[in-house]
Amino acid sequence: MIDSTSSENHHFQLDWSVYVSACVVYESDTQDAPFQMTYVDAMQRRRLSRLAKISLGVMYECIKNSQKFQIVYASRHGELDRTTELLNQIAVGDDVSPMGFSLAVLNSTAGVFSIATANHAPSSAVSAGVNTFEMGLLEASMQATQSNVPVLFAYADEPISAIYGATEEGQTTPMHAVAMLLHGTPAEDRSKVNLSVSTSRDQTIDLACASIAFARTWKARSHGRLASGGREFAWSYR
Repeated sequence: MIDSTSSENHHFQLDWSVYVSACVVYESDTQDAPFQMTYVDAMQRRRLSRLAKISLGVMYECIKNSQKFQIVYASRHGELDRTTELLNQIAVGDDVSPMGFSLAVLNSTAGVFSIATANHAPSSAVSAGVNTFEMGLLEASMQATQSNVPVLFAYADEPISAIYGATEEGQTTPMHAVAMLLHGTPAEDRSKVNLSVSTSRDQTIDLACASIAFARTWKARSHGRLASGGREFAWSYR
């Protein structure tokens, strides 16, 4: 379900809800052991970046009991380190690596995961700047309400390289990945989550941390609210 409102004083609010049956999070500063990825071809594993590996890891943990699912993969910067390497190759006149390019595009992780799990359902990739997590979650939620199969939503990001100069808003978070299995209908093993994106004058916590904040509230099913830069993202469980 989705509902939106706006007013003449430029206030905007978008509300929606979805059912969640699983949530897996990885933070590089809190977990040491990498995920086991025997389901991915060994040669392909060697080519993957660390960001791609932790993304695949949380995604696989999330869908262990699901046979068919759609995928929405979101990342604020995607494979930026790999893209930087490709740009450096161009700058010095070298040929661009076809393999490097194929793994640098935003939807590459979703593609690798689909192949590794023999999943032929649709997949999407979302990037929306500082709002990427909540916009990706909105897209995945809408797909879940319109589909008869679950939707695997994954978000992953890492701090940008110092080569790009001053640190962007919200880039103090560690490399991390979050995966959730979303459904459009209720069941005993699913928690309903009500979500909202709106304009706000409050300045509390940067929205770039929304992915980690949301995942940390999952276990306790606690409410959350983040606001910064004139925008607010809030969620509650029922």
